Amino acid sequence: MQLEIKNEEHRFVVNEISKRIKNTKWESKVYLNGDYVRNVVLGLPNDTLNIVVESPKAHIEFGEWLCKEFNCYVAEANPSIASHFGLSFLSLDTLSKGADVLIQCTQTQSGFDKVDNGMAEHTIYSTLHGDALDKDVTIDTVYAKLSDLEMFNPGAKKWGMVDLFERQVISLNGLTGYAIKEDPTRILRIAYLSAITKWGIDSKTWLLMVENSHLLLNAPQMAVSNILNKILALPKPSVVLRTLRHCGALHVILPHVANMIDCKQSTAHFGDVFDHTMMVVDTVRNIPVLRWAALLHDVAKPFTRVVEEGKVKFPNHDSLGSYFVKSVLPTMKFQESVVDQIARIIHQHMVFKKNGNTLPSNKQIKKFISAVGVANVALKLELMHADNLAHAEGHQRKE
Repeated sequence: MQLEIKNEEHRFVVNEISKRIKNTKWESKVYLNGDYVRNVVLGLPNDTLNIVVESPKAHIEFGEWLCKEFNCYVAEANPSIASHFGLSFLSLDTLSKGADVLIQCTQTQSGFDKVDNGMAEHTIYSTLHGDALDKDVTIDTVYAKLSDLEMFNPGAKKWGMVDLFERQVISLNGLTGYAIKEDPTRILRIAYLSAITKWGIDSKTWLLMVENSHLLLNAPQMAVSNILNKILALPKPSVVLRTLRHCGALHVILPHVANMIDCKQSTAHFGDVFDHTMMVVDTVRNIPVLRWAALLHDVAKPFTRVVEEGKVKFPNHDSLGSYFVKSVLPTMKFQESVVDQIARIIHQHMVFKKNGNTLPSNKQIKKFISAVGVANVALKLELMHADNLAHAEGHQRKE
């Protein structure tokens, strides 16, 4: 079965590379990588043209050879080499078409050696079969020969082709549980893939996710934060966040968000604090600081909840939430400036609620702008708008 690349520029570049490698030592060693093939098959976007080459240090040797073949080689620039990760980035900018296509060139590999800080010291070269065994899920083990775009599974097992074209399910690549124990962030990536493909998760894979979600406690925080940023960039982040809730992962990586579950509110709100928050997250635009502010804007509610005369209240939760953000987000490897911006957006997001449907005074507006900062005014107003929409019907304030 041949891969049909619909992106015209990518198709053109693949065709040009195929011509150049014909009758060279590279002809039988160059493939389109599994995640690229998966996205093409499912009609999902690919930011890069992802090529894998079955040869040691191919990210350097093939990357340089390719640039020289197309007369666009620039020492230490094109290709740009990341030796630790066994990959390079290059562009064939001498082509009349496809000059802007960013190509990622990777050597076949099976994981990497680590140093004390958890970063890759160097990747471990492997065969194409070994490269496939290192993939997170089966649907990413389908490669395509660059020379003829024929799709195949390396090795004897063909689960990738079966899951991609027949079962249409997200299944862990190897169901012993070792893969998740080796890298528990695979739980997050599986949940993410389930959302972007709109496919279910294989039952055995799901059980392994549930049984091993506690291992995320010791996962590298930078890796967790990077995947969370990808999740929050989805059209509906709540889909993945709910998946992580049900497998237990949310309680480990975002315990304060998990605390919102079953935190009851007044009848004016939409659901409990967690349900309300999910609606706010899905409503705001895909701007990283805004999505994080939406996710954490009511994070202090579980700690401030009181019932007075039969009414549920959360006094000062908007101010306390901003202090919480300043203490917790730095531990998740967020930059100080980003933490400050998120905290400013969250701080006193209820400030105009006491006005009811009456417009705020000029004095209130000036104080509001001073507190949030001019650059953040639009973002904070958008959060307040989404927060208002996530109320029960008939309880939304006029804006």
